[in-house]
Amino acid sequence: MERRYGTALEDLRRDGRVSSYTFLNMPATTLPWTDTGLTVGRGATVTLLAAGHCSTMPGLGRGGGPQFYLWRRIAPGGEVAKGARATTSFACERSGRLELAILHGEWASPVGELATPPEMYALADGGLQVTAIVWAPGVDAASGLASLRGLVGDDDVLLDPVDDLGLIASTAVVERHRLALVALDAGRVELQ
Repeated sequence: MERRYGTALEDLRRDGRVSSYTFLNMPATTLPWTDTGLTVGRGATVTLLAAGHCSTMPGLGRGGGPQFYLWRRIAPGGEVAKGARATTSFACERSGRLELAILHGEWASPVGELATPPEMYALADGGLQVTAIVWAPGVDAASGLASLRGLVGDDDVLLDPVDDLGLIASTAVVERHRLALVALDAGRVELQ
């Protein structure tokens, strides 16, 4: 990702459209949380561009991309959230440090304490490459991504962020979905 977006993001930073950015390689075996090194202010607009594949239990053939595994929070004290796609943009609900995590399992709390036994991470495979962009004040994610797309062209990661701006999954929503999947796997739910 750095090779693809690095020069363009630096140009956008010099032009005053990007406040800061970073590139991360996150192995699937890394325990939560990873500090991005980015400090954000309340209300700042952030975009995450992510690619890769993680598998919680590679021998079972289960896995997926960033839309399933990548989580975020603003530390200290921010609640965990995730986007619905590999490209996701959001307004920061508080000031602090942007942290990212790959989740294999469940959270124990809304602020991202891990419920999954840490030993599960040793079984994981794969990883995610993430570009985190903090847009300059007054630059919305859609226009910022359009500027980036104008410099590097279109690809599978640079998706239109409009659909994700309102889709932030809370831990309660995620838990309801998890319970529904468990019931479906156990055959307790019939699909019509």
